[in-house]
Amino acid sequence: MVTQINTVLKSMGYDHPAYTTRQAAFLLRAAGANGVSAKYVAHANLIAYALTYNTIAIGNATSSYTFTGQNGSATVAAVSDQVSLIVVSTVSNSAGTFSGSTATYGPYAITGQYLASGTYTNQVGQIGQIQLNTNSGTGGLGGIVIPEGSLFYIQGGTDTAASEAITMDYNIQPLAAVPA
Repeated sequence: MVTQINTVLKSMGYDHPAYTTRQAAFLLRAAGANGVSAKYVAHANLIAYALTYNTIAIGNATSSYTFTGQNGSATVAAVSDQVSLIVVSTVSNSAGTFSGSTATYGPYAITGQYLASGTYTNQVGQIGQIQLNTNSGTGGLGGIVIPEGSLFYIQGGTDTAASEAITMDYNIQPLAAVPA
């Protein structure tokens, strides 16, 4: 028998540690083309700020990567994989009809840090960080809002060999209701 427990939600002060402390969700992506991580449900309204990755197995796909430095930007080849953050939100209307909405953020390149011969080459153990941003401009670190109850996960690109351990850095949205 399954028993449903109704949860009481509460809002706390804007400076409560639940809102000011960064948290992380571990998203180990399965190897193979379009491999996905475990799927998570947002327990409150979240703001996702970054994906931090460590390469477990390098891929053999080549894509282009544009980087921006102090002297401008350039596009180079990158031996890499690509990942996307997938967010599936459920919405309902006043008649109680539910429907899903899917947002895909990315694809983001998983690339090496070191440029050699015009190519970023990924290595096992390579670490990096992808900033998630919905604001434009160089200083925009607005994050991505993931509504409460949404399903979220990482999906890889078409590379058949690549795999990464990824954490998603997030905060609970200030003044969001959380389970008491």
